[in-house]
Amino acid sequence: VRLQQVLGKTMVFVTHDQEEAMSISAQVAVMNTGRIAQLGPPEDIYARPATRYIAEFVGLANFIDALVVRAGHVKVADQSINMPTGALAGKVTLMVRPGAFFIVGQGTPVNGPAFHGRLVQRTFLGSTARYTVETPQGMMIVDADAFMSRQLTTDQVSLLMAPGRLHLLSAA
Repeated sequence: VRLQQVLGKTMVFVTHDQEEAMSISAQVAVMNTGRIAQLGPPEDIYARPATRYIAEFVGLANFIDALVVRAGHVKVADQSINMPTGALAGKVTLMVRPGAFFIVGQGTPVNGPAFHGRLVQRTFLGSTARYTVETPQGMMIVDADAFMSRQLTTDQVSLLMAPGRLHLLSAA
């Protein structure tokens, strides 16, 4: 239920608490140097930020160098990912939120885009855990089931990406 529907009025609420803004708002405006950098539903701001600044401002994200080789096809390291590219061409940045990765033990059959690396840290957060994985593409932060690490028999892991949850940003 939207707050404005309950009260029958549109309200403006200013906060620096992103979690609070995302949880009570039908629309969020992210400001940068006194101007609106992006305006939209909280889900769009989080999942499809317009810029890297906005992506970093509203939560943790992994940023990976990539290349749009043609419409709908992105090259990351030695693999090709089929995903919407919009008007972007050439060098881009692939944004992957920590929850858009699935972590499995290396050697587990992988179907789709994935990175391979070494598990370097696990932080227990309750029902989830934050994993830090060193890959050739850089350190990746992964939020996954806290008890997944019991299934990992080695520190060598694979990170599968949820294709529908990846987002491209301009490299500049």
